[in-house]
Amino acid sequence: MNRIPKILKRFIAILLSLCIVLVLIAEMAEDFIAKTALNQINSDIDASIEIQDISFSLLKRFPYATIEFENILIQSKLNKDTLLGASKAYASLHTIDLINGNINTKKLELKDGFCNYIISHNNQCNLDCLLSIGGNSNSSESSSSQQLDLNKVLLNNIRFFYADSTSATQAEILIDKTEVKGKGSNNTYQAKINGNAVVSNCNYQNSNLHKLENAQVSYQISLADKDLHIENLLITSKGVNLHAKGNINLQDKLNSNINILTCNVQLDKIKQYIPKDILYNNQIQQITGTLALTGSIEGNLSDTLLPRVQANFKLSNAQLKKEGFPALQKLNCKGSIDNGAERAIESTRVICENLDFTTEKSSGSLSFDIVNLDKPSYKFDSNLSIDLEEVKSFLPDSLMKLCSGTANVHTKGKGKLNSLDELQNPDYLMNRLQGKIDLKDVKASKDSIQLDSLNLLLDYKPNQLAISLAKGTITSHNIKLKKGSLQLNLEGKLSNLKQLKASIDSIHLQTNQSLLSGNIQMENVTEPNYKLHLLSDINLQEFKHLIPDSLITNLNGSIITEIHSAGKLNPDSIDKQIVDLVCNHSQIKANCKNISIKSTNPSIQISDLSGQFKIQEDTITLHNTTASAFGINMNLDSTKIGNYYHTIVENKEQKLSIYSSLHFDQINYQTIDSLLQSFSSDTDNAETKSSRNYSYEIKGKLRGDHFTYQKAKANNISTLFNISDSIVLLDKFEFDAFKGNLNNSVRYKIISDNKQIVNFYNHTENLDIAQLMKDFNNFKEYEQEYIKSEQISGTLSSDLHGEVLLMGDSLVHDSTLLKGDFKLEDGGLFNFKPAMELSKSTNIEELDNMHFKTIESKVFVFKNAVYIPQTEIKSNAMDISAYGMQSFNDDYEYHLRVYLGEVLRGKTKRIREKQEKQENKPDGGTSGLTSLFLVSKNIDGKSHSGLDTKKGRAKMKTKIKLQQVVLDFLFHPKLIDFDTKVEENPTKHE
Repeated sequence: MNRIPKILKRFIAILLSLCIVLVLIAEMAEDFIAKTALNQINSDIDASIEIQDISFSLLKRFPYATIEFENILIQSKLNKDTLLGASKAYASLHTIDLINGNINTKKLELKDGFCNYIISHNNQCNLDCLLSIGGNSNSSESSSSQQLDLNKVLLNNIRFFYADSTSATQAEILIDKTEVKGKGSNNTYQAKINGNAVVSNCNYQNSNLHKLENAQVSYQISLADKDLHIENLLITSKGVNLHAKGNINLQDKLNSNINILTCNVQLDKIKQYIPKDILYNNQIQQITGTLALTGSIEGNLSDTLLPRVQANFKLSNAQLKKEGFPALQKLNCKGSIDNGAERAIESTRVICENLDFTTEKSSGSLSFDIVNLDKPSYKFDSNLSIDLEEVKSFLPDSLMKLCSGTANVHTKGKGKLNSLDELQNPDYLMNRLQGKIDLKDVKASKDSIQLDSLNLLLDYKPNQLAISLAKGTITSHNIKLKKGSLQLNLEGKLSNLKQLKASIDSIHLQTNQSLLSGNIQMENVTEPNYKLHLLSDINLQEFKHLIPDSLITNLNGSIITEIHSAGKLNPDSIDKQIVDLVCNHSQIKANCKNISIKSTNPSIQISDLSGQFKIQEDTITLHNTTASAFGINMNLDSTKIGNYYHTIVENKEQKLSIYSSLHFDQINYQTIDSLLQSFSSDTDNAETKSSRNYSYEIKGKLRGDHFTYQKAKANNISTLFNISDSIVLLDKFEFDAFKGNLNNSVRYKIISDNKQIVNFYNHTENLDIAQLMKDFNNFKEYEQEYIKSEQISGTLSSDLHGEVLLMGDSLVHDSTLLKGDFKLEDGGLFNFKPAMELSKSTNIEELDNMHFKTIESKVFVFKNAVYIPQTEIKSNAMDISAYGMQSFNDDYEYHLRVYLGEVLRGKTKRIREKQEKQENKPDGGTSGLTSLFLVSKNIDGKSHSGLDTKKGRAKMKTKIKLQQVVLDFLFHPKLIDFDTKVEENPTKHE
């Protein structure tokens, strides 16, 4: 036990002695060591180094010798730029190696240092002077000097400044509390680095990297020769958190295997780093949310061949506000990116498992899979639920001014995109896309059209489009759509329109009261060959709102139509072709029911229009058509209008042919006159605009129940007619009027613009002459004043042939020719001026009021006068034989023969018996009775009434015979052709 204190004392003495020795050695070797270290450093770098103080100790960090540097400053010899510096540096050396002359550093510590790493515009680095290590040493010395065995390197508060003028890049890194352990010899080395750093004051070209405040970096790295192992790497900055680990081979190609465990990006925080022009050009106003990334990088970082990159991304609770679009309140996205084993763009695959978003009222989702970013093979599926009212403010007014409702849109497709130009090719899209658009309760307006409660489904598959209408209302026109459908099929390519075939296999559209259906086929869209078949049942009142009230005030009725049409269209002149296609290449059948049209134009007033009509091969045909217009109820049957296109439309020198069988119930002259004047006015206006080259023939049958002219009425009217450019023919123009029946034929021929000839034939039976005069107001319209209805009575029957010449609207009396056989029965002549004057001069009172049973006479008109050959008038008072003439200028001359006995005593029994025996004298009188000859005339204003002379009688008879001979020579009624070429009772007329 006594030996332990002795040993302890000796150990302490030895230790103290050793310390003293070490202190003495260090003190004596300090200058040598400092000089040696400084020479070693100066020999290794091409720069000047300044050290304020160097101290050496063998005890401070025993068993290692310690060299302490204060205020180190390294400058470039060339331009005196400051390269490196530190306030304190400690180097712990292996003592034995140091005694043997070798510097073997075991520990290195730097405090409060800095390093400036600058690359100039000419790509020269300011630290190149520090990289020429060992240039002056021999091989053995170099070998020993490059041996490195560091137990620890401590870096505290070291600022690293980097600036590259060639790339306009800048950064400042503060390395704090970083520990490095490593050893190396020649080209082999190992190291472990643990520590923290702060990155700040960054800048890169025109980016917003300068806004980066501080990026905290924590790292655990090991290095074995040229293999860098990242055990842990944490990067945290405002808006970004990154956690990664992996390996990097530091050879030329930098082969790597890096795993990004987490990378979270706060989009609203990194928005400040995005260049403003990108945000402005993309009109991004707000962006928030979290982007999470995980993945790996495997392969060469510095090779032309990309490394293998695999990444998973997840965007959560993002919000995006972009001008022109509704704000996205919630946006989520999940997917992955992998550039494949080939590590090329061609093998890259991008998968979006789900992208969903919501706005205030809308939502949507999208998934897609893309392989090969150079020539992508893709498939996608998307669903959108769009509130139209929400997006209406983002739609141009030219597209839609008012919009509400919901649009559910589903699209999907797959294919391969060899170039972006294919997206401009409609054939590419048509063959690879399909989708549905389901419109629910849509309300929209465009110009004057307003839609409400529209429910419509559009379903597109490659080259097929189906449209289904559930309901809807065109509120602007008060049309309710009940249901509808359309099926469109395409065959061919839109890029080759000449070979494209389009077919609408079915059309169906139904409103509350109307229906449209059919099909359409089309080939060669540039100059389409088409074929269509359409059926429609249209209620006109539903579509009245399409016509301005300024044109049509009321419209009712329905039209059932069937249309077959086929032809070829030239899109550049379709407006000119459409009439030809309708007239010559279509068959249109229509059945009209109870159509009524009221217009602001009085000439367009139609009611109760019903019937069938057909358009085919330039012909319009009407059957069983009834209508009421201008107060007239009409019925048209077997009506045919032929060649109307080449004549009315094209104005060619051809004939327009019209045949009609027309019946009306009642009509008055005022209506006809108004229509004729309107027609004449329209015709005149039309003629001033263009000359008519075509001719026309309008013929047929006309029947009517009643016709009224002022007080005159005609019933049971019928006629055959034929109207052409210069001739109007009426044949068998028969009617009941004035208590009798009339059958007429008329030929009206236009000689010139102001000259017309009218030929006519009249057969009258049992016409009440007094009624005729009364109904025509005694013909005062024609300036007839010499006889009135109350002055004449009787029943008239006649056969009359005539010809009159019209100059303009005036009758040329001198050219009037007429032949007639008249028979007046049970009549009388009362207070007739010529007879009254004769009565005064002869005192024969019976001449004032004559009653007769029968008068038969042949009357003719020639040279402005009416001639009456000898006519026997037999009455119960007396018998009169008369002849004479009455001119149209009020000249007249009548010669009468009466019997004296009848004048003196009346018609006695004896006279009546003689007259019944009819024994005529040579002069025509009755034998046994004394004749009394009388004359009444007014010639050139000179009147004379009284006893007649034989000479005067002979002169008048001669004049009558002479005028009749000339008339018979000039006027041949049997040569007048009244044939209308119309069959009176045809079996069928088409």
